[in-house]
Amino acid sequence: MNPGISSQCCTRATVCVLFLIVILQMSILSNDPQSSLDSQSSPSENEEKEPMLSRKKDGNSSCETQKTVAVVLVIGRTLNRVAIRTIRKLEKLNTSLYTPLILYDADKLKKALLNTTIPFIAMRRQPLEEYFTQEVFRNYSGRYRSPAKSMQIRWLASQTRHRHAWFIEGDVFYNGDWQDFLAHYFKSEADLIMTGTQILEGGNDTWFKLKPRCDAGLNSTQRHGLISIHRMSKRLSVHILNFLLSGRSGHHECVVPTICDETPSCSMEPIRSTDIGYYGWSRMQAINVSTMKQNALYHPVKRWNRTRRWKRRK
Repeated sequence: MNPGISSQCCTRATVCVLFLIVILQMSILSNDPQSSLDSQSSPSENEEKEPMLSRKKDGNSSCETQKTVAVVLVIGRTLNRVAIRTIRKLEKLNTSLYTPLILYDADKLKKALLNTTIPFIAMRRQPLEEYFTQEVFRNYSGRYRSPAKSMQIRWLASQTRHRHAWFIEGDVFYNGDWQDFLAHYFKSEADLIMTGTQILEGGNDTWFKLKPRCDAGLNSTQRHGLISIHRMSKRLSVHILNFLLSGRSGHHECVVPTICDETPSCSMEPIRSTDIGYYGWSRMQAINVSTMKQNALYHPVKRWNRTRRWKRRK
């Protein structure tokens, strides 16, 4: 046989054998159950990378849990000494865990009066009335027509940095270190943390003589509660924003807990009773600061008088 022809045949035979080996290996891998499981568990580029916010994640592997919690002090028409004290305390927060912010009424206050390095979020009534419609804005805001509650929802739903945000009104006083209070709830996955929720009796109620209709929970259970201090998830804020933009409305004290209650994936958690000194709507007699419970919340604290007593505005 011609040596050249023999060499070509051997080369072709070698190629065929290698090809058959590759085919055999691919067949084995395709039948390997572990290999199949690995391919199914690997997310594709188009797969949602941030699942439901209430799902617990490993803090070492999730970038989401590394984002800070926003702590927003809400200052409305006036700046009192209680709010100033809170500002000074928030300036000392650990910024690797929390981001302090100030949401202030730009129609009533000048930013320069606040005298702090904490970043500001300005809110104005007219743009929010135009954004939500005047009727929705007024029903949701309540008797004082403050832009605070509407702006909280719009801001939290639109931002991308924070998974949760605390909102603290200027007349909420914590007799202790805010960092200690916040630490109790830092690992909580709840969409809403608040206190004082109650089930409304008789459907659409007229509690508090505010008489706003409440379109939330008409076919289920309606709740209401004081949200002078509360923590909300971005996901819940998106639900509430969509509810308001649909033209439905109601007072924020009804809408917020009711929307959470009627959303299956929304979880609610109360502020611990041990964290509360006094928290409510009613007027209180003056209380001496020295008798205040340590590490506890007080609301409403409108001002300090000269005898350093806590006093509810009459």
